[in-house]
Amino acid sequence: MSVFFPSVIVVSLLLLSQTVYAEVVSVAVASNTLDAVKLIGRNFQKQFGHKLRISSGSTGKLYAQIYNGAPFDIFLAANAREPKRLEEQKLIAKGSRFTYALGRLSLCTQASIKSTSLAAILKQSAIKRLAVANPKTAPYGMAAKQVLESVTLWQSFKPRLIRGENIGQAYQYFVSGNTQAAFLASSQVKAKSPPGQCIAVDQRHYQPIRQQAVILTRANDKVAVKLFINYLQSPQVKTLLTTRFAYGME
Repeated sequence: MSVFFPSVIVVSLLLLSQTVYAEVVSVAVASNTLDAVKLIGRNFQKQFGHKLRISSGSTGKLYAQIYNGAPFDIFLAANAREPKRLEEQKLIAKGSRFTYALGRLSLCTQASIKSTSLAAILKQSAIKRLAVANPKTAPYGMAAKQVLESVTLWQSFKPRLIRGENIGQAYQYFVSGNTQAAFLASSQVKAKSPPGQCIAVDQRHYQPIRQQAVILTRANDKVAVKLFINYLQSPQVKTLLTTRFAYGME
């Protein structure tokens, strides 16, 4: 469900943004969304004059920082669990939690993909090591684990997994040649075109990745924060997320 502020308030905020000094919005961003948010932030600054200060990491690590008092204004997570926990802990502005995108998972490999069977691709002898984000802290890592479990390969791959702290680090392990395959965010594949071959993983193999946004309580009165949240839900941004970064929408 999208969370739009009333139109009268939005219009007022737009007018204020032209007359009030520019603000800096501090955004905690899940690693898979970093490239997209950098671009969205540049467009937002051009249009409204306000700047984003972006901190990126795994959703679990960012949640821990927020829980311990990190001074972020907005949290763009890669799942719904941590935003919901923050809501239950009364650390976010009431009613501010919403899904801004649906994440997609891809499998990339340096070996040739000659089969449509995910299990067959993963069983290729050329794949010695597989990069994933840490399933304990990164939603895309958890999705990768669910995929491996669904094709009954989790136990056989456990000793060969190279776990990145986040999906960005998993990407680096793969493109640097440290692993022969990796489960990556489709947004990374779309934006960066990594070497080798990549296929989108059938979404039946993993639970939906509902990426949610929240406004932290400390920032509820910031004009630029509410402007950005509305901008994030605009048709312009939704089109960018789906066409340029391969996200889905609810």
